[in-house]
Amino acid sequence: MKKVILDSNILVYAFDESVVFHESAKKVLESDLELCITQQTLYEFYRVTTSKPFQKRISITDVISATEFFRSNLTILHPTNHTDFILNDLIKEYKPVSGRIWDMLIFAQTIENNINILYTKNTRDYPKNPEIQIIDPTL
Repeated sequence: MKKVILDSNILVYAFDESVVFHESAKKVLESDLELCITQQTLYEFYRVTTSKPFQKRISITDVISATEFFRSNLTILHPTNHTDFILNDLIKEYKPVSGRIWDMLIFAQTIENNINILYTKNTRDYPKNPEIQIIDPTL
């Protein structure tokens, strides 16, 4: 079974029925792939879906239920001491600025866990790497 790591935008699109990418993102969650997210991705999902633009159409109760679903059905990856070394090397190589550091942390955990597929809507947020495919599954 293929192992895939998901960016938070895929979770948000799968959860938010009002967005155009909902059906394709939802299909990812319903697939036979071994789906992984980082601990950070789980909290990014929570932060985004509880922000003002979402509060009008999505209840906090639904957000909490979604995070519980993700915890039960996806593999949650946690950073280790080794993650920090990988991240440090990525910082030296790619020199991310501002919020891009969080994408680099996800990328570091992708490398550390030997995952070679990362699904995201924002493919440009991640560096090109011959061993990791950055794929937009909503296309």
